[in-house]
Amino acid sequence: LAEPMSIDGVLLRSQVRQGVAVSVADSDGKRLLQRAHAALSRARADGEDLAVFDGASGVGEAAELGGWQLATELAPALERGEFELWYQPKLSLLDGSVSGAEALVRWNHPRLGLLGPNAFVPQAEQDGHVNALTWSVLNMALRRLSDWPDDLPVSGIAVNVSPLCLNETDFVARVLEAVSLWGVGHSRLTLEITESAVMRDTAASDRALRTLRDAGVSVSIDDFGTGFSSLGHFRHLPADELKIDRCFVSRLANDEGSRHIVGTVLHLSRCFGFRTVAEGIEDAVTLERLAEMGCDVGQGYHIARPMPVSQWLQWLRAHVASQAR
Repeated sequence: LAEPMSIDGVLLRSQVRQGVAVSVADSDGKRLLQRAHAALSRARADGEDLAVFDGASGVGEAAELGGWQLATELAPALERGEFELWYQPKLSLLDGSVSGAEALVRWNHPRLGLLGPNAFVPQAEQDGHVNALTWSVLNMALRRLSDWPDDLPVSGIAVNVSPLCLNETDFVARVLEAVSLWGVGHSRLTLEITESAVMRDTAASDRALRTLRDAGVSVSIDDFGTGFSSLGHFRHLPADELKIDRCFVSRLANDEGSRHIVGTVLHLSRCFGFRTVAEGIEDAVTLERLAEMGCDVGQGYHIARPMPVSQWLQWLRAHVASQAR
């Protein structure tokens, strides 16, 4: 399937994602197909050609149950308000202050319990529900930000935007309308968009994102380093912030190649005025290395895991108090 095909004199290349499940003792035909579908969802989400169902590696029960059965439940779940936001702090590596947080969606499923985005976002993208989900998350995040306690200094919130939303003709207008609706300053919102999404249609992406930046909304290029943007386009990226992908950050302490890649991105970012965020920080050594290398902001399990809003507010108050001591 990877070989190019000639159709009516035109050479076409296809990209195929594969999900594989191996029959085991408890497998009937339906369960086996569900597991294969779960693996396919993971392959799509991770941008891989192939994923094999394996509960130990994360392609497990939540993803299995989150296949096509969940597709028909997404729209009613949005109407019933079953989705909620969890928050993961973004920490300044210069002084340890909290520079903001990323809002991450969770589904409080009435039968399956709390589901993470890998269980339903790939299916939502495939079945056309991801736009409604994205706009719901954006409005939830802005509503929460409008009610933010005055004693907690959080500058803003970051929200992930689906590539499919970026392609909507009224994308910019809807973002600005949402900011206006909740009375939140434009500068307090950061939209996180993957590098690969920006590179799909650079002209259209540039127009939309530059319009938003001109209005004061910040733009962050997520998963930077995995989307193969050219150096020529790098200098004109319509962004304020680059998020260095976790695949480089997680290997920073032990892999010289990853250190060189991260160091190069940090150097280029400083030259062109981009703020840098390292995601996927999972140990103190990596955090210290990134601070020494001049990375601006860090995010990851070593700092804090995503948490529901009540725990997030408690964590933030404790962190502010520790900074004051």
